[in-house]
Amino acid sequence: MLQNNSTSLKNLRALITSPLGLTTIVLTAFVLAASCFLLLSTRTVCKLVETSPFTTERQPYLLQSSGPRSFSTPLTLSLPAPWSRVRSIILPITLSKSMLPLDTATLSLEGTLCQFKSHQSVLRDDGNLVLDTSSCNEELDADTTYNATLTIALNAPGTIGLVAPKTPNEQPHTIGLPPLTGTQTTSPLGCFVTRPTPDTIRLVDQIAAIWTLPSLKWIAPLTAGCAIALFCLGGLVLCTTYRQRNAIAAGALSLALSISYAVLVPPFQAPDEPDHFLAVAKVLDTPELAQSARDLARYSHFERIHFHPNARFLPEHMDAPYPMPWKPASMEGYHVSESGMEQRSALTTIYWKLLGPLLRKMDAANALLCLRLLNGVLWSLACALGALLIGALAPSGRRLFPLFLFVVPTLPFFAMHVSNYAFYMQGLTVAGSLSLGLFLRGRRCEWSGILIGLTGAFMLLASTNGATMFAWIAFMAAGRLLIAAGDRSDSVGAAATYWIGLLAGFSPLLLFPDSPELKFIGQAMVKVGGGMGMPQSLAGELNDPTVLIIICVVIAAVCIAIEYGISRGGAWMRKAADTAAIWAAGLAAAFLAALLLHTAFQLYTSVPNVISSIGIREYMDIAIRGLFSLLTFRQPDIMLSQTFWSGFGWHDCFFASWVVRLLAGVSGIGLLAALVSVLSQPSRAIRLLCTIAGALLAGILIIVMISIGVRGNIPNVHGRYLTGVYMLLLSVAWAGFSPAIWTGRQPAPHIPTLQSRRLRTALELLITWSALAAGGFCLYMAGWTWIFPTLPVPLLVPYAAFTLLAPVICAGILALWARFFAGPGWTIRDIAPRPAYILALAACIFFALVAAELLVGLPKAAVYNPGFYVVLPSAITAALLLWLAPPSIAMLRRWTKPAALAFGAIIHVASLYLLVLRYFG
Repeated sequence: MLQNNSTSLKNLRALITSPLGLTTIVLTAFVLAASCFLLLSTRTVCKLVETSPFTTERQPYLLQSSGPRSFSTPLTLSLPAPWSRVRSIILPITLSKSMLPLDTATLSLEGTLCQFKSHQSVLRDDGNLVLDTSSCNEELDADTTYNATLTIALNAPGTIGLVAPKTPNEQPHTIGLPPLTGTQTTSPLGCFVTRPTPDTIRLVDQIAAIWTLPSLKWIAPLTAGCAIALFCLGGLVLCTTYRQRNAIAAGALSLALSISYAVLVPPFQAPDEPDHFLAVAKVLDTPELAQSARDLARYSHFERIHFHPNARFLPEHMDAPYPMPWKPASMEGYHVSESGMEQRSALTTIYWKLLGPLLRKMDAANALLCLRLLNGVLWSLACALGALLIGALAPSGRRLFPLFLFVVPTLPFFAMHVSNYAFYMQGLTVAGSLSLGLFLRGRRCEWSGILIGLTGAFMLLASTNGATMFAWIAFMAAGRLLIAAGDRSDSVGAAATYWIGLLAGFSPLLLFPDSPELKFIGQAMVKVGGGMGMPQSLAGELNDPTVLIIICVVIAAVCIAIEYGISRGGAWMRKAADTAAIWAAGLAAAFLAALLLHTAFQLYTSVPNVISSIGIREYMDIAIRGLFSLLTFRQPDIMLSQTFWSGFGWHDCFFASWVVRLLAGVSGIGLLAALVSVLSQPSRAIRLLCTIAGALLAGILIIVMISIGVRGNIPNVHGRYLTGVYMLLLSVAWAGFSPAIWTGRQPAPHIPTLQSRRLRTALELLITWSALAAGGFCLYMAGWTWIFPTLPVPLLVPYAAFTLLAPVICAGILALWARFFAGPGWTIRDIAPRPAYILALAACIFFALVAAELLVGLPKAAVYNPGFYVVLPSAITAALLLWLAPPSIAMLRRWTKPAALAFGAIIHVASLYLLVLRYFG
């Protein structure tokens, strides 16, 4: 044992000092820093921090022209108190062009010498005009209304307007246009941005105050430090050669994320969390805990913040409780009420009762935080178990890290909050990992039957939505029968082990004879029996557990006989099954490829949030059609897509639509890659198709169940209820990016010759030059007359240089190609671009797109020039990947894990930063 430990330490030391280890650490640190920088500078986050739109319904007010490039309009200002803390004024604007250079912008107050000026040099459409107020902070009186005149002078032809809400807003301090009549109120349009409170108020002080827990002043930094340490530990272990590295890394990374969300998300701001916490108090029969929850809701300003995306918990709210914890039943809107967990989840109810001796000694804040942290620990164990299952099922060359658990920002959020969904998420984590492991394995696995059964029982006991996952279980079982048709190596014992184990896995349900889950199964069996024409008296017997056991035994015997009989089929049956599987996978890949391309240009009907206007049947049709475009580049559907990828809190704080489109579209590309990878392996094609079909059928069942049982006019089909569908699809989709699923073998070492290395360098130079020329042409087509508005260098000059020099460079490349051709032994692998070059080029393109987003707006540029921004780059990239795919994938193998770690860091740093800004300003 000592020798093994010494060897492990040597391997760890060698990894840290090796180029790969150093590259991993440096790359991760760079990406973390870059993601923080981008978050501070992107348009979406700047809008979140600096502006507070009063309503989503806005209309432009054009400014009066007072010259060729000068505009003015009267305004009224009701100044807030304390005025000394106001640092700037934000006015939403709209322009006739995507970008206009600004000469001056001045806001003059009548009766005073004060003038608020802007320091901006460029204005962007759908952006803001920022006016500095520091020159007059001491000369004005708070709680006073002033008449003012806004004057704007531009450096280029164009028009400018202010954006204001259509309906007046009763805000105590507003910036608005003067009333048109004596009775009309001022229309607000903008906001005041105040300076931070004194330095003694820190973020940890706000977190401690919103939790009413002074100890969080040191627990929160400790949690952040532990999370960073766990994340670094997971990334380091992931790059070692230790056998169980994936399980340890998955557990460490998931624990780091879950405890971060548990502390940073304010109390009761997770979906339905106050309702479920009141259920905790009821299950434990502790009314004092329920009263403590109401006090916590008042001190954390729950009612003021939730469903109000512009409300923050600021320093002035500390130790100033809100008048009411939540709305009383007499008021309209959402009402907090005990969720009745006994009728929702038997497993969650028992779990809370087991924690009763601990929770009864705590107040609401400590009990809530304790439950969140415990849920996070259990989810980390589920992630580690999932990684172990993948390692046990997959062949040695295909043992992948479960990346799908760490690319969705909301998964650790759903897994830690106080709800029965925490247990459901743990079951889905294991189910997704199990599905991925079987897909990577391809062939049959007898002992997987009992694992599938236990996972299904666990999910059903955790949530009634778990019943829809029987669709996935049914398809996985059918997939085994299809694989048996193409495999002769089977026996009665192997088939019996699987099918008896599958049905025996559901035996834990019999431990809860009075559980709502078992009653649900019985009622479903009665309905099925009645639908098949069974007499009512006989159908009622299906509710009896003994009858259910007998039915399960009969089903197991029938399935054993069917599998054994199919496996004894002739060669024609095996060939027919394999051919059908390959053709089905190919057709699915073609359909998905067409859908991915189609959704980039087509607007889809979104699922409405009111069902009465269209009816239940049409509502279900729209939602079911939306399922088939979940992992595409379509405009995100708020109910089905936005609320899954970025539905933090009460679905009032979403990522920008382009972020969701990017995450969903990239996942769709991964699913397409997975489908392409199985076109020569029928057994894996069957596994993949069964996973996809089971996930989609489960989603359809969820939509039908919720739509039929909806109360009132507000349906409840949203992304959180579709987590099972996403987990199954994402598990195989993100595996599609791994080179391991294409070959499953390590490539033989290959040393390029001197001539091939020169060719590779020449090819990289050609690609770089082409990218520069294409980028310059795209900017020129987007209407960028100048390189930057502040530099008088026309864009046409460098673009002309690119255009003239590109043919010369291409001729030089071809000359090099002809001169250094290596003869018959030359292969395309020798000249494939290096992984470092590919990553560097991708990073440059990413930063160029960010700059375009900040300065001109990518969505507008893409709409105006879809051919140059979408079609042409996509075609060129696809052709390049098809040409260089095998060698590039082989060489990118060692970069897969560092890149995955960096991507996960970006995603969750962004989401945590967004949540901190959302709740604390």
